[in-house]
This record gives sequence, C-alpha cells and structure tokens, in this order.
Amino acid sequence: MNKKYVENLTLAYLYSRELAFNETGNTGLAAECAGTVIMIIASVDRQNQPKPDFLQTILAMAAQTKKQQDHEDGQYCDDDKRDKK
Repeated sequence: MNKKYVENLTLAYLYSRELAFNETGNTGLAAECAGTVIMIIASVDRQNQPKPDFLQTILAMAAQTKKQQDHEDGQYCDDDKRDKK
C-alpha cells in the first residue's frame, strides 16, 4: 500500500462515517458502516489487481531447464545456433 492509497481509504472512511451518522444519529453504527465500506473498497481493489499465471511460469521454467539440459548435452536448439552466428 502506498501513502496516497491509505489517504484515500481514510477519507472514504471519514466521509462514510459522517454520512451514516447523519442518517442514523448512532456513532457506533456509523463506525461499523464506515468500516464495512472500507473493507468492500479494499476487497474490490484486490480483485482488480492482475493475478500471476502460475501455469505459464511453470511452463517457461520447464522450457528453460530443457534448454539448459540440451545445451549441456551438446544439443543446441535453433535459438542457440542463431546466437552463435
């Protein structure tokens, strides 16, 4: 989390709490509502972040390992031959 993100969440909490208090007149309920709003905002932000593609990473690592093994065994793939020219 960066500083600006925390500041925005704080402002959202304060605004939500004030709005809920003006509607209900109950400070405890206003704080609970504001906390719920912040949890929803944070969970939506987490869902919108890109997720790592584990299968692609595993396949890339397997290809790299295979390439290293072939290279050590004296076998070169087309990419290696082009690099040597």
